[in-house]
Amino acid sequence: MRNCVQMRRNEKEFPLNVNIETLHNSDEAGTLLVKNIHCAAKTISDSLGQAVRASDLILDVVDETLMNTESDISHQE
Repeated sequence: MRNCVQMRRNEKEFPLNVNIETLHNSDEAGTLLVKNIHCAAKTISDSLGQAVRASDLILDVVDETLMNTESDISHQE
């Protein structure tokens, strides 16, 4: 019986077919597990990095908007 482990990376599916019975008592199973964990951690890290960059951009826009609003209020007084 075959199990299919699928990982998402850049919105694409990368299927990896694994015959669990063949790998059960081998070093390949451990290697495969480590590679899958590494790939998942890299994907999470990339996503977090993108989220941080996006939040930095949002904060820049908010800061600029607040400064413009403060400037507009000062000019009205």
